[in-house]
Amino acid sequence: FAESFEPAGGSADGEAVRALLASLEEEAAALWPAGWPAAALHEGLERYVMGLLLPKVFATGADAVEDKVLSAQLDTLAFIGGAHVGIDESQAVGPDWEAALGELGGINSLAAPADKMGAVVRACARLSALVAPSDGSFVRLLALAILRARPARLHSNLEYVARFVDPHQLWSPEAGEPFTIARAAVQYLAHLDPAALSTPSHGRG
Repeated sequence: FAESFEPAGGSADGEAVRALLASLEEEAAALWPAGWPAAALHEGLERYVMGLLLPKVFATGADAVEDKVLSAQLDTLAFIGGAHVGIDESQAVGPDWEAALGELGGINSLAAPADKMGAVVRACARLSALVAPSDGSFVRLLALAILRARPARLHSNLEYVARFVDPHQLWSPEAGEPFTIARAAVQYLAHLDPAALSTPSHGRG
């Protein structure tokens, strides 16, 4: 399958991969030990299949171009501190902050879409110890963390998750909401004007 798979682009690729995984799970279920969680079978198959398909479906074509555009934008924002985006620098320190940066920085090294999404979820969980996710500043705190962590091929990683992760995960409050917030944070960074941020801004909500 991996050798013959030709990406069509967009959601069609995700549908094709999910159909393959469903077929493989059905075949493997008879060999799966009784009492072992079915989720572990799915996760193992997903890691195996996506590891084979990664060179064909990740960071290619338009996504690779968008990675360069986003990376160039983040380069122009490298000078930003918390005060520029209304974040108290005291919130951007400590073990939870460093753990969040570690999760974000490691996203590109993962192959399975669920693992990449899991890294985002864990990063948001760490940051939620600093600012409540319901607070209006949480997106900006996450944006600052992304800027500090600088995960490689950020656009491609997010698009890859959106295309290939199980839709139930994408729609779930536990995983889908943090992922949606992460995409909002990236959009926030993508549209920031460096010239307008030359003077730190205070008193944002």
